[in-house]
Amino acid sequence: MTLGVRLPCGRWLLPLRGAWQFPAELCSFVRFDVERHLLRRRWMLPAPTALFVAHIATGGTVPRSAREAFSYNAWDALFGVFANGNVILYVMTPLLLYLVSDLLPEPEFVHTILLRLGSRRRWWVGKSLTLAVAVLGYLALTVGLVAVVAGFVLPWQASWSPGARQYTGRITIPRSAMSIPPAAAFGQLLVLLALGWFCLGLVTLLAAQAWKRSVLGLLAGISVLATGLLTVKGDVPPPYAYFSIAPHLLFGLHSFGEVTAQQPRLASSIIYWVTGIVLLFAAGLRLSARQDFSHGGS
Repeated sequence: MTLGVRLPCGRWLLPLRGAWQFPAELCSFVRFDVERHLLRRRWMLPAPTALFVAHIATGGTVPRSAREAFSYNAWDALFGVFANGNVILYVMTPLLLYLVSDLLPEPEFVHTILLRLGSRRRWWVGKSLTLAVAVLGYLALTVGLVAVVAGFVLPWQASWSPGARQYTGRITIPRSAMSIPPAAAFGQLLVLLALGWFCLGLVTLLAAQAWKRSVLGLLAGISVLATGLLTVKGDVPPPYAYFSIAPHLLFGLHSFGEVTAQQPRLASSIIYWVTGIVLLFAAGLRLSARQDFSHGGS
């Protein structure tokens, strides 16, 4: 294949130049979108929230360690926050949905953006990438702050603490998860949260774009989250509970190595989230191709 022709002036004429403009324009749009949305004051909220829940987690672990004959480590505090269903369903996930709810609908200058990108579908891809950056940034910030607070109070160890092994259910760690190191288990937990939060974020974006109101997108994301909350609090039996998000989002509702366990395995939850992401992303592509951008929303 001929990539170009040498010109007398010493430059290359690239027939494939147009193909290379797409990722460049897309990266510029994502960078612009991140600066426009993720550098707002509202994105200061995750820091005090993470510090507060870290204080609660470590504050409950240290007295228990002093009162009982079992010691704890920093992993107990991390799992006490990010494997805690109440923290994830009532605090961390609603906060994230609120933060990303203003990604759509677009303002009045959306036509200029579409002209630069040259495609409505590329615009939706860029919005999805912005959401991915938001989710990963939110996850990194909150985990980092909780880890720093936990490290100041509790020691870091490569294995599960004696307290975790003795009181597994009280710190939301499945007993079957003790078969793998805590670092590996926490990595799997982060995969579940990243995929689940990204999928819920797509629900929020898709609803906001369809109804042209960011508040309606937020309500749609919260409504899907509420179904998971009802599944947990209502003790919905399997297999009906598997259609809800909660068994696939919360680390404590998974099984590790137990073939006969009723809880879903990590692989099945990853398939669940990836399937949801693909379907929502495809719906966004279809909607963006037919969307009327002549009217903005709020």
